Amino acid sequence: MSKVGVYYGTQGQATEAAADLLVAIVNEKLGGAAGETSFLVDECDSVEDLLGHDCLLVGCPTWNTGADTERSGTDWDEWYYEDDGLPGIDLAGKNVAVFGCGDSVGYGGNFCDAIDELYEVMGSRGAGVGFGHTPAAGYQHEGSKALRGDTFIGLPLDQVNEGDMTEQRLRDW
Repeated sequence: MSKVGVYYGTQGQATEAAADLLVAIVNEKLGGAAGETSFLVDECDSVEDLLGHDCLLVGCPTWNTGADTERSGTDWDEWYYEDDGLPGIDLAGKNVAVFGCGDSVGYGGNFCDAIDELYEVMGSRGAGVGFGHTPAAGYQHEGSKALRGDTFIGLPLDQVNEGDMTEQRLRDW
């Protein structure tokens, strides 16, 4: 398995496109460390697939805006809470950074909220989640559960309104 695993859940194609671009950027910068492809969560054999990597870059869309749980509308939502999902594994020693897609105009008050849930669940399983945070400056939104002060706890992407910024944001991340 590759040193860096890029895993994502998606409802459309925005998160998948971001994940695939992220694989290319990681491979360019780290000499192939991310392997040949990203991994769609609902096509994985089990949550234990995550354990085969030293570092995880995990992404999701925000679909269930304003919800307290199951915000991505993807298979991540099942993995968060099922006994054979994330509650059943230990991610201690794994570094995890979270990225997510949202719509800062249409859902500006809940922009990339699902990043927060993915971040919190990964951290609760022992993963190191202290990196990959992004300053909120330059983002147009009204609010987000993924904000801690003036910093996002992951990388928010808006493929709908700011798609031209996605590649540079991924490179800077």
